[in-house]
Amino acid sequence: RGSLMKTRVFLIGLLVAAIAGVTWLLVPRETPPAQTRLLPELATRIDEVSALKISPLADPANGLRIARTADGWQVEALSDYPADFGQVADLLNTLSDISIAELKTARSENHARLGLAADSEVPGTLVELEFPDDRQAVIIGQRAGSRGSFVRFPEASQVYLVQPVVRAATQAMEWVNDIIYNVDSADIQGVTITHADGRTLQAQRNAETNELQLLGQPAGTELS
Repeated sequence: RGSLMKTRVFLIGLLVAAIAGVTWLLVPRETPPAQTRLLPELATRIDEVSALKISPLADPANGLRIARTADGWQVEALSDYPADFGQVADLLNTLSDISIAELKTARSENHARLGLAADSEVPGTLVELEFPDDRQAVIIGQRAGSRGSFVRFPEASQVYLVQPVVRAATQAMEWVNDIIYNVDSADIQGVTITHADGRTLQAQRNAETNELQLLGQPAGTELS
């Protein structure tokens, strides 16, 4: 009788194990969630961005605006001087690519130490993207070393650690295109510079030496 009881217990154990195995196979296992983009719609709307506004978080009224025009991107604060297209494209592409690596604090009293409040010791930057029909804005705070940047949306308290690091200069001069006219120096045959007081300085390429030489200047004078 004892032997029969042991056999029943053994068979019941096998049945339970079999059922558990089948259940384990049937129940779907969770896969690690894919990284979530902070601005998921931006990748398909980059060409719709009509302007960028970049402001110090502590003084948003003194932000700079870079507008897309028929002549390209222009820095409005510098009399619509051409902006560096590569730099504008880099920022837009970075914003469209940044992904949420970690959820951080959602307590507003912690924003200041992360550069995400106006009263931070080193306040962050408010970046606004303007579209024909709406706008998006994000506050970029301190860097977390090489791991990324702390960010949050202006209307929310939740802080995110995003990757990669986001940088956005707040000084207008840092956005200008420093190439006035792109030309091969070897093609220049002469240069005339007229000063505000009317004085002129001229240089002409010497046919023999193929070098630019000052005209009307003492011998040995060089351009510097």
